[in-house]
Amino acid sequence: MRVRVHPTLDILRELYTESRHPRETFRRAGPLLLDPGTAVEALYRARGVHGNRWPALEVMELVGCDGMEACAGAQGWGLFNPARSLEASAWEFARYGALDYRTQVRAVLERLQRLLALPDAEGDCLLLPCDSANRSLMLFGHGLSVYGAVPGLILLRLWPGGGNFERLPAALARAWAQTLRHLVHGRATLRNLADFLVMEGIAAALTRRLQPDLPRPWLACFRRPVGWERELTRIARRWYDCPDYSDLVTNMYGAQVVMGRKRPPPARPLDADTLALCSAVLADMLDDDRPLTHARALYGDGLPALNGHPGVGMPDWAGFEVGYRLVETWVARRGATLADALRAPSAQIIVESRYFESPL
Repeated sequence: MRVRVHPTLDILRELYTESRHPRETFRRAGPLLLDPGTAVEALYRARGVHGNRWPALEVMELVGCDGMEACAGAQGWGLFNPARSLEASAWEFARYGALDYRTQVRAVLERLQRLLALPDAEGDCLLLPCDSANRSLMLFGHGLSVYGAVPGLILLRLWPGGGNFERLPAALARAWAQTLRHLVHGRATLRNLADFLVMEGIAAALTRRLQPDLPRPWLACFRRPVGWERELTRIARRWYDCPDYSDLVTNMYGAQVVMGRKRPPPARPLDADTLALCSAVLADMLDDDRPLTHARALYGDGLPALNGHPGVGMPDWAGFEVGYRLVETWVARRGATLADALRAPSAQIIVESRYFESPL
């Protein structure tokens, strides 16, 4: 399998770090970012297939984070946010160079290909700029947004500070599993809750095989990095002359928005009794095709509630653990591999795992 890690950040660096009149920025952005044949051409090819309603995007919008910020790219991935600090962006791009980011990504993807791949497939990985004044990315995603829910395309935004690079392998493993699942099953990949649980379960299982010592692999992309609040304080004080990131004012399509003190719920595992109860509840929802059901089942009540959707009693992050337990149960019961799970329809995994038959 051939995967291209495009030199996106090298191409876009000048656009995001140099000061110029907004009209000139927009003019320069065309051939680099906004038109077909640009640094993000692979994204435009995918949009030509899926339009603006990409798989799983509506679910992510309901919780206000996760891969949404990589996929949707609010304000041109921050380029047209007038509140964004150019000095912060200059530090960000310099840090990518110092860490040899693109090489690190390529190395992780090569490891993932040895664990799970489709021999005849091709893929693209786009590394996209962050925006240090983006509320959903920095507060609710802890500086990480990864999206792989389309065939053969991975989109990644990763703020290169505050311990965030430790999450790079898990982020790529999740997106790798997602995009492979879509390469196999196409438009039938995410029809109902069962499909979401299986896809995320395969992703977490792949993360465990990539990082065997990593505890709770299903939560790896959602945990707050150690020292993240200190990193936010550093950003606020160094580049925005603001003592607390919560008080920083950003610009969202012309509206002044205060970052605020809301934070995502902690990413914690379920105790055994709660896991059994959640599994029993989700067993009755497997055929549900409503995005809000998927959001609540996967992320729990906390994140949807922060976006105005009342809770239904689902613990935070519950669906990700259920999906992981489901897939690992099927693999163990069948003596199968993750490659087998990748190709198996969700209904087959549900039935053959017998995971939902007696969860309580």
